[in-house]
Amino acid sequence: MTAHPAAYTDALLPVFACLLPRGARLILDLFAGTGKVSRLRAWRPDLVTFGAELESEWCSAANAAGCFTPRCSAVALPYPDQAFDVIVTSPAYGNRMADHHNARERCRLCGGRGRVCRAHGAVLDAVHLAAHPECDNVHAVVVCVRCDGQGVNDGPRHTYTHVLGHDLHPQNSGAMQWGDAYRALHLAAWAEARRVFRPGGALILNCKDHIRAGVLQPVTNWHAVALLGLGFACVERVRVVCPGQRHGANGGARVGWESVLKFRLDR
Repeated sequence: MTAHPAAYTDALLPVFACLLPRGARLILDLFAGTGKVSRLRAWRPDLVTFGAELESEWCSAANAAGCFTPRCSAVALPYPDQAFDVIVTSPAYGNRMADHHNARERCRLCGGRGRVCRAHGAVLDAVHLAAHPECDNVHAVVVCVRCDGQGVNDGPRHTYTHVLGHDLHPQNSGAMQWGDAYRALHLAAWAEARRVFRPGGALILNCKDHIRAGVLQPVTNWHAVALLGLGFACVERVRVVCPGQRHGANGGARVGWESVLKFRLDR
């Protein structure tokens, strides 16, 4: 069974469960992945879970987990109008998880340069452009033993395409960086979610912001505003501590929490 590199953390499941309205039975996850939404049955055994997923490997995993998941896009769901009491979903965040599967991380020891200073045990910098009293530039600069001079680490990035071993479906939002194409696709997905959503139920959104070039990207608030524009009302917001992955070139620039937002649509 193929794993998923961005399945939401187990810490979110009890939060989702607490936000479920009483009497709700039919639940849809627009971006099902491996069908982890089915684990909500641990709190509510009467739930029947459905999904939508474009990657065949994750589709199979979701169905095996007990989440009925046809291979389809979130913008063209094969479900009738007002079919679901609840939508619980976690869209891709538009961050580096979208890197293509040939991308590799820069070696942390040499910083991607393939060579280090044996005397300093550090990445090469301006000190090696001229004579330095602590080392002989000719003999101290050596090939990095960690990456064998390649400048990249010995393993690929832990992203969607790295786990699958192939490019994602072109309509898969996991392949999109935060930008206009990402926003256009999710606007269409939220419109489709509204079509299959039964008024009086709840839409539970899990999302996380990320930092790009030192600037916080307001991904969560963008999704919230998009849903408000479709007539949903945000009735609850919970912050859950989830530091996320700490490896990679931007391992130290991670937002330390995820947000869970509950929306209602009364008519």
